[in-house]
Amino acid sequence: MKSYPSRTVNGGQTIILESLPEACEKVRSDVAIRLKTLSSLPPSSFMPVYSRPRDDEETTIVMEVGEYVEGLKKRLSNFENCVKRISSGRYPLSDQVVECTENLADLVSEIEPRLRGSYLGWERGEEGTVAIADLLESGDDRPFFRQRSCAEVAGLKGRAEGYRLVLSTDTSWFGEPEDNAAVICALVLCLQRFGPVELWIQQGWVGADCNDGVTLFKIEQSSSAFDPTELLFWCMDEGKDSIFSFELNCALGRRSSKTTNFPEIPADLFLRGDWMKIYGVREDFAKRLHTEKLDIMARWIAATVIQILSQESGLDQDGMMPD
Repeated sequence: MKSYPSRTVNGGQTIILESLPEACEKVRSDVAIRLKTLSSLPPSSFMPVYSRPRDDEETTIVMEVGEYVEGLKKRLSNFENCVKRISSGRYPLSDQVVECTENLADLVSEIEPRLRGSYLGWERGEEGTVAIADLLESGDDRPFFRQRSCAEVAGLKGRAEGYRLVLSTDTSWFGEPEDNAAVICALVLCLQRFGPVELWIQQGWVGADCNDGVTLFKIEQSSSAFDPTELLFWCMDEGKDSIFSFELNCALGRRSSKTTNFPEIPADLFLRGDWMKIYGVREDFAKRLHTEKLDIMARWIAATVIQILSQESGLDQDGMMPD
């Protein structure tokens, strides 16, 4: 775990966890310590309990220790259920999401041919997949041939170091959860045609307390082939913020509940739940025809991928504090 003062307008203390398992262990360890501490108190005694709804003021109530202990055990159970859903990636609509993801990726290629993963012709270069013996013997500085992708012909080149996407779980996403999940999964699939994609989860619990701030951890993908189900929890599960993020940041000592508007680390794209609103899509999106929704989502993906591929500096620095 790394911790340092925020370098962005988000403020507070930034914590970067090594992995999802480390995040889970932080919660289990914190709950175990609290339960052990409370076991020495009479169950009928009273204690102050803090409540902090999202983007609202903290309130305090008084509760019996025994009642609080039972509630804490229930919260841990809910958290563990979240962990199981993250691991399984299985939801009643998961097959539908995967199918929609594939359809969107295909539709993006139709809308914007530059984003196809196919090749168009050959060119000579210093490196390549085919070597010409005569050119090698003559000492030519470009003795190889390599295939050119459609994107390279159109001036869009991939990046060897890949791309970083930061997903904020702070805000609710309007529209159907399965649509949002398919959009993000298809975005990743399209970007992977040009380079590896790094996925980070950002959780903001920002406020005036010294321990408030932003927590991040990287999603480790199980294989080189992207599995859309790995993202389903972070895009469509009701417990991603109110249960998982809440318990984790309680364990890290956060007290406030304000959300963040900027990535805490440099990123090619920072995704909040309001991506549709930024793109001009309103709350009636869920009521539109399926084909119309697919068209809107695919056009957003195409525009977003082209914007990322066209960035010279690669990582977006919005929100970074000046040196």
